[in-house]
Amino acid sequence: MESKRSPDGGVTWPTDSVILGDVPFPWDDPDTRDGSFLISAAVARDTGSLFVTWTFSSFNTARIAVTRSDDGGATWSGFQIPNEFAVGRSAFNPTVSCSADGQTVTVSWMDTRNTPAEGSHVDMYASTSMDGGTTWSPDFRISDRTTDVRLAQLTSRGYMLGDYYGLAAAPTPSDPTIAVWVDTRSGEADPIATRFSPIPTESYASWSIAHLNSRNTTDSEPAANPDGDAYPNLFEYAYGLDPLTDESGSALELRSESGNAFVVTEPVGPEREDVGVAGWQQSVDGENWTTATVISSVPADGETQLDFPTAANQAIYLRPFFDRNGQRIVSQDYAVAGGRSVLTNLSTRGLSGSGLEKMVPGFVTAGSGASILLRAVGPTLSDFGISAPMADPSLAVTPAPTAGSDRNNNWQDSNGASESDFITFGAFALRDASADAALLATLASGPSTAAITSTESENRVVLTELYLDADSSDARLTNLSTRAPVGTGDGVLIGGFVITGESPRQCLIRAGGESLADFGITSPLIDPQLQIFPSGSSQAIASNDDWRTGPSSTNIANEGNRVGAFAFRDNSRDAAVLVTLDPGAYTAVVSGVGDSTGVSLVEIYLLE
Repeated sequence: MESKRSPDGGVTWPTDSVILGDVPFPWDDPDTRDGSFLISAAVARDTGSLFVTWTFSSFNTARIAVTRSDDGGATWSGFQIPNEFAVGRSAFNPTVSCSADGQTVTVSWMDTRNTPAEGSHVDMYASTSMDGGTTWSPDFRISDRTTDVRLAQLTSRGYMLGDYYGLAAAPTPSDPTIAVWVDTRSGEADPIATRFSPIPTESYASWSIAHLNSRNTTDSEPAANPDGDAYPNLFEYAYGLDPLTDESGSALELRSESGNAFVVTEPVGPEREDVGVAGWQQSVDGENWTTATVISSVPADGETQLDFPTAANQAIYLRPFFDRNGQRIVSQDYAVAGGRSVLTNLSTRGLSGSGLEKMVPGFVTAGSGASILLRAVGPTLSDFGISAPMADPSLAVTPAPTAGSDRNNNWQDSNGASESDFITFGAFALRDASADAALLATLASGPSTAAITSTESENRVVLTELYLDADSSDARLTNLSTRAPVGTGDGVLIGGFVITGESPRQCLIRAGGESLADFGITSPLIDPQLQIFPSGSSQAIASNDDWRTGPSSTNIANEGNRVGAFAFRDNSRDAAVLVTLDPGAYTAVVSGVGDSTGVSLVEIYLLE
């Protein structure tokens, strides 16, 4: 890497080239059209110090080099390597910027350390020097999601995200640095900008300057909540969240221990200097709160063990707070233990076809003798404005029920159900003599599936419904799921469910897409987005696009493992939320980002 100087503003270049540093081999990312020979330069306005950064390869590792000149480019210091490198990991397209005095220097670059096994994914990372480039902080991630470069334009040199990268360094360590890069969250390559603190272990004061509008002092207070979610700014700071993005869903995981002990887990964010004293409140009604008794606390793991007596089947609410400078700042996110609310109904509307694109509802029952009504509604959907419903759906239950029917084609057949059955279970009426399907069955404890088939060759809209008889002994539903192709418009996947009882319950709701490829699904919905709506409302109470971007990603993985759900790929674009729901009816809507299509699996787990 060489440089030349011009004494007359670029008119002439009389001096010899000066070597900045050796480049034994260029680094070329295997998937992305990177800037193998692109450099970035910055100048300190007050001192004139120059900084230059570039990439090179050494022993199959991608390295970011930064060098400094204090004499206008006549001589250069030996270069430093700010990035954490590893064999096979890409680091490319670096950008450098510095403060006016040349002491605060930040470098950003694209990095593949979070890529899944198939590659083709990148993040933005950065490192900061507070001593003019002599020493550097550990790498820290500045992108809020891992981007799939395969959504960008394919060229002969790889996928082209573009060369739109920029960095404006903070004038002081307590001011924000601004980064610009390109990612594909919109479905194609588009520029993205963010503010971040150049020091990853900052105080609340510097964090708020970097993340909030410093001109609006009200919104930057620790107790303020400018994005209107469950987390005041101090919680966003402590949990490592974005204070201007609504983090839908719950961040808390709760499990019971022996006796009266409960362990509650909250997110573990970056190291924070001044979050104040942490504590917990408890309530039996969600309205009147008292301080809970802490048995033990392990802040590094985000775990707190609490002790409180509970009556049988009594619901107990828990929520965290910070006591900061005499001000108690409370999260509105809460977890609930106990209670007897149960799942009683599943209804999924979506597309169904043949082969891997047929709709397959699944459900898990516990207890004994679960009496159910199961329906596949096609023709009657035209009464509700559906223009292309399935003309003749059929049902088949596996494994065979302990009593009742295991299959039905037309609901008025001898193995079907009756109008009085629909009234008993609270289901809407079907057209007389229609080709809709319905059956009655008694299920043993465990998992079952109900395949929807049709004689039609193309995907059509169908509604599948499962009703549990509330008087079915001790039987209950613990999991509901439906796999189906996701389209657009009327073809999005809509999973409805009902929680019956007197107390809220925490639910894990997932929309599998990309990870379904691990189970032989050849056309999965690569990027599903999930929204949860109360019945009759158009306002989502929880939503997620990529499950790793929410506040509860660690707890989602833990709870998924505990209830036996298959694991999502670590950096996949599958969607999931943990959410505490009051008794009532809800819909989980699954659609594809950018109107994308493919097979998805919506799952509802009622957590114990």
